[in-house]
Amino acid sequence: MNLACRHKATTRRLLAEHGVPSALSYLAEDPDQAVKIADKLGYPVVIKPRGHVGSAGVLRADTDDDVRAAVDRALTDSILGLEDWAVPGALVEEYIPGPEISVEAVVLDNPEHLPFAAVTRKSLGPEPQCQEVAHSVDAADPLLTDPVLAFIVTAAVRSLGATRAALHIELRLSPDGPRIIEVNGRPAGDRIPLLVEETTGINLRKALATLAAGGTPDLTPSRADAAAIGFLYPEHTGRIEHLALRGTLREQVWLERFVWTRATGTHVSAPPHASIDDRIAHWIVTGPTAEACTRRRVLVTDHLSVHISRPAHTTTCTT
Repeated sequence: MNLACRHKATTRRLLAEHGVPSALSYLAEDPDQAVKIADKLGYPVVIKPRGHVGSAGVLRADTDDDVRAAVDRALTDSILGLEDWAVPGALVEEYIPGPEISVEAVVLDNPEHLPFAAVTRKSLGPEPQCQEVAHSVDAADPLLTDPVLAFIVTAAVRSLGATRAALHIELRLSPDGPRIIEVNGRPAGDRIPLLVEETTGINLRKALATLAAGGTPDLTPSRADAAAIGFLYPEHTGRIEHLALRGTLREQVWLERFVWTRATGTHVSAPPHASIDDRIAHWIVTGPTAEACTRRRVLVTDHLSVHISRPAHTTTCTT
């Protein structure tokens, strides 16, 4: 199961063999082959490394030149020192429009029906990158009981042979229905397990430890709230000169945490060359509904002041 989830080409092959709705995807060893695949699929396409994390190197491409540049980047980019673990080649995939979500689930045995611990709604930054700039979890999300989504996710898990695992399953809600983007054989990153615990009381990390010890985790919800996390990316490339969170937001009980993840003096890259290493800050807000959390997440953004220097002049970006 780990191989099927870690190697994206293997994931796509197994999903296709079992008829699970997913993006059409082909493996390219070099830019020339990638261009031929893209021409066959039709533009736009998505270029994706086979074994990176954090959306590193994942780019939308609209032309042959875009494909060549994206494949070059996918074959050379490194993220979090994982280059020794990445597998060679890049995937050229059909572009699927629509909102992006993920399903957080714990699998006990090969399921006939897979109950969800949570559904995460994702906010993406501007294309051509596919960087995630925010996540939101609501214990009352209607997708938790959506029969079509449940059928597709369960079929994906069964096709990969996943059992006794905590999974992070990413999908796009296309005009034709949910389609699988990735199935990750691990709990979600980006503090999503904390959002799940804040909203439902379900501790995914504890559940995974219980599974590893041979037990059966308790997945009964004990809360019904909402929570969201936001990430700050630089507006332009340069060196951080000043960071501030203005006002008295730190005193608000709904601000669960605010963390600067880059210090002054650090060089950061702006999209479309940014990675998760370039995130300047993250913060978690809680509330009774997803709508309330969105307002609070944006309110924090409005109170951030970041000065980043660059050649020729210094720009102040208040984000």
